[in-house]
Amino acid sequence: KALQFLYDAIQVPGLISQDPGERFMAEQMVNMMHTFPNPKLLEETEPSGFAIDAEKGLGSRKGKKKNSKRKGKGAGGGRGFGS
Repeated sequence: KALQFLYDAIQVPGLISQDPGERFMAEQMVNMMHTFPNPKLLEETEPSGFAIDAEKGLGSRKGKKKNSKRKGKGAGGGRGFGS
């Protein structure tokens, strides 16, 4: 436990503060760092960004155009040796 406290104090310097409010907030942050995330709680509170929209489907590009601008008409490579 002592080694864990040292590691936590390095990660969250507020743990060794003289101010009780700052120490309390640091302890709460350490508790959040030690808890494993519960996926069911995450689903209810905020979207993760990985959900597939049922109407659009996976990988749908409906209504979006790819912005493809090409600078030159050469064979590529830009300016290299001897250009």
